[in-house]
Amino acid sequence: MLAAAAVLSVTSFLTVFDGQLVSVALATIERALSLAPVNAQWVITGYAIPLAGTLLLAGRLGDQMGHRR
Repeated sequence: MLAAAAVLSVTSFLTVFDGQLVSVALATIERALSLAPVNAQWVITGYAIPLAGTLLLAGRLGDQMGHRR
């Protein structure tokens, strides 16, 4: 049980950390690719959509597997 909580905590931290890295690096990405600010927002959107899909898949798998003792 403790190992599962540790894995979930680390995974949650890495997800938030990754999102923050993309947000902080957005200005650099924008300059490096010569993007307009409006188009640079697609970088965050392109990151968030697969993340949301993964969360939905993980939730569905958790519902199917159910609570086990």
